[in-house]
Amino acid sequence: MPVALRPGVLSALSGDLCKPDHAARAEPPARTPRFRAAGVLWLCLVLTGVVGCSPPGRRELQEGHRLLRAGRPAEAVAPLREAIRVFATNTVASAYAWNSLGLAYHRAGQFENAALCYKAALDKNPNLFAARYNRGYLLFEQGNYTAAISDLTGYTSHQAQDPAGWLLLGKAQLRAGALDPAQANLQQVLRLKATPRQQAEALNALGVAQARRRRAREAFQYFEAALNRVADYAPTLLNQAVLSHQLNDRGFALQKYQAYLEVAGNSPFVASVRAITNELGRTLALASRTEAAPPPPAAATSPPVAAVVLPGESSTATAPALTVTSPPPSLVATSPPPVVVVTSFPRFWSGPRRRRRRLRGRAHLPRRRSPARRLSWW
Repeated sequence: MPVALRPGVLSALSGDLCKPDHAARAEPPARTPRFRAAGVLWLCLVLTGVVGCSPPGRRELQEGHRLLRAGRPAEAVAPLREAIRVFATNTVASAYAWNSLGLAYHRAGQFENAALCYKAALDKNPNLFAARYNRGYLLFEQGNYTAAISDLTGYTSHQAQDPAGWLLLGKAQLRAGALDPAQANLQQVLRLKATPRQQAEALNALGVAQARRRRAREAFQYFEAALNRVADYAPTLLNQAVLSHQLNDRGFALQKYQAYLEVAGNSPFVASVRAITNELGRTLALASRTEAAPPPPAAATSPPVAAVVLPGESSTATAPALTVTSPPPSLVATSPPPVVVVTSFPRFWSGPRRRRRRLRGRAHLPRRRSPARRLSWW
């Protein structure tokens, strides 16, 4: 949600707005019975002045914040407008008042007035990062993701330890289709001291990013991690149901649709999800009855119908010819059988069978040596 002023900031601010001027006190004279009544009267006047002095507009600003915390933003508009009128000459206090008035309009559904108030607050004080976050949240709700990313980037650059800023920035980038920076910023939420609900929201958004990348297994892992943080987190239950339905896991999808309807409350998706759940339940019930039903009995064969032969026609009726739609499948040889290739012959194989016998007969004769070889013997 948009953020309001912190009580500590408000009290510190109010202390700087109007500090009463106290002159240096003179040493009181010696107490005598004649001046005792006058001293008591002087002390009462000083205490009345110190207690009754408050910064101009502080009472109106506190009343507006009290009404905002009570969930009555429309009633908070009047005191906050009065605070702005009183703070007209104080730039810092006026910026805080404009941001609070924008928050009141924002929660009351008057988005145009809220945007004007946030702009006025940032014009008065560009370093009021609460107004920058609130305007980014408003732009995110209106679908202007590019402008929301710009405001939220400026907020996270100065408020790096606030997980709410990283979470909203990652969601805006996810809606804009920038998956890589969205995943990086959503992972940053898990590194900070985020609440369990903020962690569940970040993990759910990471699961949606994985589903958009068509990584169903990783998406379900993130969804399960989100439910481990918050067991009844409605957006994750709905995302699990939708993704399971898309993957044709109808039983698990029906279970998650029903779990979502139990915790959805006044969500705008309740009516459509209930219609999907009822239709899916009827489909599964019909499928289960069809599987459990016994096979139907064989149909009784009826006697052949007598053929009526008209005069001048043949009394023998020919049977309808079979239509050959395609030739019977034949074996297709994909490749010839392997052939053994002889790379070398045996030692005595040099021709026909008769040639081999003649060579065997001469095997006992001494080998002839060349003349050079004979000379070498001498």
